[in-house]
Amino acid sequence: VGDCAAYEGGALPQTAQVAGQQGAFVARLLNREADVPEADLKGWSGYGWEIQGEIDRGVRDKDPVATALSKRDVPLAKPFEFLSLGILAYVGGNQALAQVEMASSSDKEGTQTISFNREGWA
Repeated sequence: VGDCAAYEGGALPQTAQVAGQQGAFVARLLNREADVPEADLKGWSGYGWEIQGEIDRGVRDKDPVATALSKRDVPLAKPFEFLSLGILAYVGGNQALAQVEMASSSDKEGTQTISFNREGWA
């Protein structure tokens, strides 16, 4: 479910970290039977049913996921937000690259990419 979840917030890294977070997010929604705004699902056909304006209740009622999402007596869920915990890639010769998010400061912002040897990450 994780890497198949609809996400309209821009491109995300194609990693297990993203899929794991999306899967956990969807599982929490289903466990809490949370609702999502229909506008967020418009045109989505991930479970074989399509939402275009009004939803065909006959199709929706046959799908337990769609039924859980359609409940109106529960609070709306917040959209998925990816939390980058960093990316690590082994490049051979006891070398690796890491991409980690650095805390914002007045003179330095954004992502820093660093190279370090095996002793630094083993």
